[in-house]
Amino acid sequence: MSVSDLIAELARRGLSVTLNNTSGDVITPADLVKALGKHGCVISDISLLENAKLDQFEVEVGRITFSSITGFENGNTMKEVVVEGIEIATAHEGSGDSGTRSYDFRLFATRQGLMLSEKSSASYQGESVWGTLCPISWANLQPGGTVKDVGRLLGICRPITLEEYLREGPESEEEDSLEGDSDR
Repeated sequence: MSVSDLIAELARRGLSVTLNNTSGDVITPADLVKALGKHGCVISDISLLENAKLDQFEVEVGRITFSSITGFENGNTMKEVVVEGIEIATAHEGSGDSGTRSYDFRLFATRQGLMLSEKSSASYQGESVWGTLCPISWANLQPGGTVKDVGRLLGICRPITLEEYLREGPESEEEDSLEGDSDR
């Protein structure tokens, strides 16, 4: 599905979209879906994709465990799953300074709805690696959602409002770091 096809379909459904691309960068359908979502217009009507030619992506789902003694594979339920859709966003996150575990996230718009893929990788012998693919709502990737941190990591989470900040309170790390500050 091209950007112009998506804009035409949105217009047919009563939503006017104007692109102001002065930079000359190529805009993909994923860019458009992501930008609309950041401004509160979520493409939740998956029927937009009904007649679209969608890309295919391979995602690993399952778990591989290794023996901590030999380092050899101990069990493998990992499968390749083909996802047809638009890849909206991807992100990679390492696990701190040690870098022993990392996570890769991919968000897809599919005919079945939004799907989130997460895959872990480990660098130490004996650690398991795993992959998941599950349906997710746009709201769960936003402030107050169950996986809002993944939404932030993917770059699709809108900024929180002052009311949301006051309701949620500061992040626990910030709270801890200010606890002993007598200059407040």
